Amino acid sequence: MKKIVILSIITLLAIFSISVVVARRLPVIGIAERNMFKNLVQAYFHPEINGWGIGLNTEKDSYLIAKFYAVSVKTLPRYQISQIIREANERNATSWTEVRDKIKAALDANNTSVIKGRIQINKEQYILTGTVKTDDTFTGDIRTKPDYSNCAATNISAEDCELQSTKIGDLSLTRKTAEFETGKDRVWAGTMNFNNTAYTFVAVVNPRIGE
Repeated sequence: MKKIVILSIITLLAIFSISVVVARRLPVIGIAERNMFKNLVQAYFHPEINGWGIGLNTEKDSYLIAKFYAVSVKTLPRYQISQIIREANERNATSWTEVRDKIKAALDANNTSVIKGRIQINKEQYILTGTVKTDDTFTGDIRTKPDYSNCAATNISAEDCELQSTKIGDLSLTRKTAEFETGKDRVWAGTMNFNNTAYTFVAVVNPRIGE
């Protein structure tokens, strides 16, 4: 989840930098401002699933080990964030606190909630896209990790950048533990298709905060 938070902060700061250049009334973003927006981003993250498991394919006598997690995050369109910053410049705002408060109000009033996921398979990093999480199921596509810096340089959003990466498999899990104690790990199982091989996948999943 930490990497997703960092990515979101980088995206926000990139938007801020472009807008500030247009009319530099707001101050240069420093450490205090970065921490302020980091705290803002973290407030809109919610853990959805976090676990590790083993995939087995008896026909090919092969196996894999995977760690995975996904978080839901509230987002705003890039143009809306740019507009908030542009309006702050037009009002001759001198503090990023005002911008932070406006973005927070917009997130509370009109946001889009998406689920971001990461998965490590045999120590290689991949992303999970198109994820859907319920209390008892989890599904997602496994894709190669994109070059976010290159996408940002060509003005491609992080979401489009991820969708342009290569799909190499998918994961589908169902919670198998019929009853569980609050705060205890539970067993999920299903299938993982990875590099043209189908695996029976069994995972130990950590409970979300408050479960």
